[in-house]
Amino acid sequence: MVVSIKKETDEVQLQNLVEWLKSLNLEIHRSEGEFETVHGLVGGSLARALSESGKHEIYGFDINRSSILAAKLVGAIKDELNEKTISECDIIFVALYPKDTVEYICNHAPLIKKGAIVADCGGVKRTVCDPCDSPQRRYGQQNSGKVGFIMKTVRVSASKEYDVIIGSGIINSLGENCVELFGKCRAIVITDSNVAPLWLDKAVSSLKAAGIDVVSFVFPAGEESKNKETLFEILEFMAENRLTRTDFAVALGGGVTGDITGLAFSLYLRGIGFVQVPTTLLAAVDSSVGGKTAVNLTAGKNLMGVFAQPSLVLCDTNTLGTLSEDVFADGMAEVIKYGVIFDKELFDNVKNGISDILEDIIARCVELKRDVVAKDEFDKGDRQLLNFGHTMAHSIEKCSNFEISHGKAVAIGMVIAAKASYTLGWSEENCTEEIIEANKNNNLPCECNYSPEELFDAALSDKKRAGDTITFVVPKKTGECILKKISVNVLKEIAKLK
Repeated sequence: MVVSIKKETDEVQLQNLVEWLKSLNLEIHRSEGEFETVHGLVGGSLARALSESGKHEIYGFDINRSSILAAKLVGAIKDELNEKTISECDIIFVALYPKDTVEYICNHAPLIKKGAIVADCGGVKRTVCDPCDSPQRRYGQQNSGKVGFIMKTVRVSASKEYDVIIGSGIINSLGENCVELFGKCRAIVITDSNVAPLWLDKAVSSLKAAGIDVVSFVFPAGEESKNKETLFEILEFMAENRLTRTDFAVALGGGVTGDITGLAFSLYLRGIGFVQVPTTLLAAVDSSVGGKTAVNLTAGKNLMGVFAQPSLVLCDTNTLGTLSEDVFADGMAEVIKYGVIFDKELFDNVKNGISDILEDIIARCVELKRDVVAKDEFDKGDRQLLNFGHTMAHSIEKCSNFEISHGKAVAIGMVIAAKASYTLGWSEENCTEEIIEANKNNNLPCECNYSPEELFDAALSDKKRAGDTITFVVPKKTGECILKKISVNVLKEIAKLK
């Protein structure tokens, strides 16, 4: 067992760590009284307690060797971690910062024995996934042994089965994950002008390091680029670069990038593989999963598209740290939506802002979407529940000429849908005020200035319309929604209740 460096570890983290270790059937004893944490060592008191129990030998690593000597002196650890002791460890706790610790584990990965667990000591509340073939899924390095990692993986079963991998720093594993899926071939990375300066080099470097030949295409950021002109520019670019059916694409960005890349690669050569690497919360929790691809037409949003499942979704939560509060809030609208539709506990957890670990929230949303996509991949039944708030949201987006973002439009659309459902007697409970409170606490709007006539006219182009009826999502109560067929005339009344 190894306890590695962590600059600050509070008592709650230590207790969580102890509980997690107990779940692994390891006998844990806490030392009595106070024990001063050794600088640079994660949980000196925990290390001392483990050592005193006589059940475990504790080894430590720190780039500052004086910390290790101090830890050894007070009996917190038995000795310094080295090439011999690392091969004997059952559990290795790795602090993500400073980077020296991660680099140390990466460099010594081939020495780690089979069945060992490598855990991020800063994320002890998260689930440890099943052992996988190599730690590059967490650290981007090769390893001959089997190592488990703290990371969320959600398996989606649709017309194509694929993994949604959620974790911190995993963009470095993009190349190796893609080689496992496609072999050493060619790839195109498609991204926008906002994301390219931040993450394009990392994505391309990882792919090239894995032996993949890479070209990239960057388009102007914004919903206004989600059109047939950009789509055909991408298709022409792929043809000019002579991509073949054995090659693949990477959608590196938010919802616009994912939607347009998915559509392009479902059309090119009648379909080749693609990987989603969402860099916004909205894309991570919603649009990157489930296979909906589309571009907008003049008449309305997402009117030209197909269902095309990705081969992999790789969600590096580090990318979300570069988002503005405004863009992050867009994603929270979708999180709130999932809570209202399916999961009151999720809603309660986020209605006052995020308090849980972000990976857990993303994974829960992905699990909810996975379950509904498994039942109804092609949007003929229950999947339409995911459109809660979207009828008016798409109208708002169109009326604003897409200056109001999708997330903010959905936030307003949910308020309108909840208010109308209760007013018209369709809901068991009035959840309007709860949604308004959740929106406000997550920096989201609750109303718009467009007239009922403008909203109704825009809604007539909604893709969910079938003749003179449209499927409307009704919140019976928070955590439970139903589908209701209504006439377009009723939709006009709903628009008046905005």
